Amino acid sequence: MNGFKPITYTDGYLPIEDHGLIGDGSTAALVGLDGAVSWMCAPRFDSPPLFCRLLDSQRGGAFTVAPEELIESRQFYEPDTAVLVTEMRSATGLVRLTDALTLRQGADLTEDAAAGRCELLRSVETLQGGVRLRIEVEPRGGGQVGARSGGLSIHSVARPHLDLQLSSSVPLQGLRNVAELRDGARLRLTLRWGGAVGRHKPLSTEDSLALLQINQAPGPQRW
Repeated sequence: MNGFKPITYTDGYLPIEDHGLIGDGSTAALVGLDGAVSWMCAPRFDSPPLFCRLLDSQRGGAFTVAPEELIESRQFYEPDTAVLVTEMRSATGLVRLTDALTLRQGADLTEDAAAGRCELLRSVETLQGGVRLRIEVEPRGGGQVGARSGGLSIHSVARPHLDLQLSSSVPLQGLRNVAELRDGARLRLTLRWGGAVGRHKPLSTEDSLALLQINQAPGPQRW
């Protein structure tokens, strides 16, 4: 397993080698050592990007889940899967962030059929100490938020026809939140888009962990 490395930026950009790749056969996302999804197109690979801080650090947008005062991180994949784990150490604690673009039950990526559920699942667990966890959703070009059953409805200025819903196991007040997590605490976030909104019921933490086990499609090795 790779060791921890300091979080460093060059002109506001995290080095490309400090990212891991997740995918569901329809689209893909890059997750940085800083806990930010800095590139993702939805609903397909060839769609305009929803997040693209990788190319524009000021206006590109990202979906960040990370402790305040982040010092160092490491990434690895769950064995034989495309499930990415980012462990982040802050001045006060250590958290594990698990990311996956989830697959349907029984999905086969070798078939010419949609396998993804049109959702990004982000699961957080505090391994040591306690942290103040930043949860920030910044669509490219900006966004607006409203209340919705089971979570938040997000309107992307750059993608006005993309129906976005963010659900969480803790209450969210807007696009920028801070959650206090103690040792052993868990938190789950699910971002859905397009036809997935309203098609799947909100997931409990137990459902989310079970769904991660479905993502057994062979994943890329650590970069």
